[in-house]
Amino acid sequence: MARRLAAGEEEPSERDGAGGPPVPLAGARWVLDAILEMSIPFASMGVASGQTLELVARLTNSGAVVETLPADDVVRLRVPSAADEARSWSA
Repeated sequence: MARRLAAGEEEPSERDGAGGPPVPLAGARWVLDAILEMSIPFASMGVASGQTLELVARLTNSGAVVETLPADDVVRLRVPSAADEARSWSA
């Protein structure tokens, strides 16, 4: 399932693809300085542990795409489970 996320002026939101208004994503936030940093809870994106998430960033200007990152693929990651997080910590 493809989801279209938008970083508006106030908070990250999701667009439904049908031209409807953006809907805020629960718990999502972003900061833009020299680097854009986004934090979006997996639950807000509708993905569960073990699923694969694919990400691509498109920078636009007046609706036209001016940059796509990565240029020729997507960033893939597996949504971690509680067991994965427990393995990451050790005493």
